[in-house]
Amino acid sequence: MRKAIDYLSSGDYAKACNYFEIYISKNDYFCGNSDKHELIRMYISEAYIEYAKALKEKGKYQEAYDLLLKMIKIAPDYSDVFYMCADLNEKLGRTEEAVKNIRRALSINPNYFNARIFYAKLLYLSKKRPEKSVAELKDSLSRAPGFYINKVNKLIREIINGTDKEEVIRQFISILREKPSSVQVSRQIALENIQRGQYDSAISELKKALSLKPDFADLHNLLGIAYANKGAKDDAIMELKTALKINPEYLKAHLNIALTYFECGFNDESSRHLERVLQIDPGNELAVNLKKELVGVLN
Repeated sequence: MRKAIDYLSSGDYAKACNYFEIYISKNDYFCGNSDKHELIRMYISEAYIEYAKALKEKGKYQEAYDLLLKMIKIAPDYSDVFYMCADLNEKLGRTEEAVKNIRRALSINPNYFNARIFYAKLLYLSKKRPEKSVAELKDSLSRAPGFYINKVNKLIREIINGTDKEEVIRQFISILREKPSSVQVSRQIALENIQRGQYDSAISELKKALSLKPDFADLHNLLGIAYANKGAKDDAIMELKTALKINPEYLKAHLNIALTYFECGFNDESSRHLERVLQIDPGNELAVNLKKELVGVLN
């Protein structure tokens, strides 16, 4: 597991996936359990998604699709994955399978705007169902970000008026180029914003993700990090406490709240969380070093 996470952190998604598969093969209980191991599931999902993207860029559509099928067995409730499967199946000429994938994505997240646009595109390409494509586009308007509304209305008019097929497809593609709005994508955007020091943008993305999945401990942990870096320590502690309430064994959240308490001068609380980290991971270097600093302060 540690090797897998190290490779994931360094961007070597192929090796990360290999080590995650070894971990999964040795932990049969892991698959199908949606409540436990959520953090591990998230790391695995990130590795599989990123590796699938890399394979897609190389034109290896079937390999990317097969990889995502493995991920679905581990995490069957990620709408983005079914969206990606639909995209790959369309590229492989399997339109009906693509339709099934996109319907599954929408069953998980009915408000998934890009999935609705993609579904409308697939309906339009079937040639026999332009009226159903228009109906889907009209339905998407209630879920569309404001700046999309004019584009979608224009696309509806073009289909109704029988505009040239290539122009209609071009407009579909123009809309679909934007990143889909979902928990996983919002988390990734937020993480990148935190790394760039854009904490307000990260907080906005994480709040959006939490509105869809409020019990995702990692999102609360990241929100705590964003608040702490912005200087909003009280908000940071509240979010980190929420993460630990959801997952009491969440080592990263224990570390982050210990650091936040330490920076606020709440040394006893910081020490308590560091002790928990060292119970979980006795060799954790950051916890050991911070504990040494606290010993001097507390004495």
